[in-house]
Amino acid sequence: MLIRSLIVLLVVLNLGVAAWWVLHDTPAQTPVLQPAGVPRLQLREEATPVRDVPAPAPERQAPATAQRPAPTTACTGEEAGAAGWRVYLPSQSSLEAADDAAGRIAAAGFSDYLVLREGSEANSIALGRYGTREAAQRRLAALQAAGFAARCARIEAESQD
Repeated sequence: MLIRSLIVLLVVLNLGVAAWWVLHDTPAQTPVLQPAGVPRLQLREEATPVRDVPAPAPERQAPATAQRPAPTTACTGEEAGAAGWRVYLPSQSSLEAADDAAGRIAAAGFSDYLVLREGSEANSIALGRYGTREAAQRRLAALQAAGFAARCARIEAESQD
C-alpha cells in the first residue's frame, strides 16, 4: 500500500510540474547593458561590408627591399627595471590594412597576434609580450625572417607609490 501511494504521489507531482511548465509565462529577456565606453563585440560576418574601391595606382613600383626599412634585430632599452618586452607591428594606415597584415601573419604560420582596434595604438598588431629580452628577440627575429617589419619595445615597470 505504501508503494502504491508513493507512485500516485510522484504521478501527481509530475503532472503538476508539467502543467506549470506548459502554462507559465516566460520572463521578458532583459538586455545586457554594456559598460560605458566599451564597444560591443562584433563578429566579422556581422560587420557592414565595405565597398570595393580600386586603390590608386602607384606612379612607379620601387623594389620590395627599398620599401622596407632595414630590420632591427635587437630590442632596445635597458633590461634593468623592465616589466617585460613587447613585440608588435606599428600602426597601419587603416583597420582594413591591419586586418590584411594580420591575414599575412596568419598565412606565414604565426598564430599569436591581436589587432588593436582602438586606443593610442589603434590599427597596430600585438605579436607578444615576453618576460625576458631574449624571448622577445627570438620572436622578433622569427617575424623579421618571415618579412614583417616587427618592432620590440621595453614595457616600463609601474611604480608602486
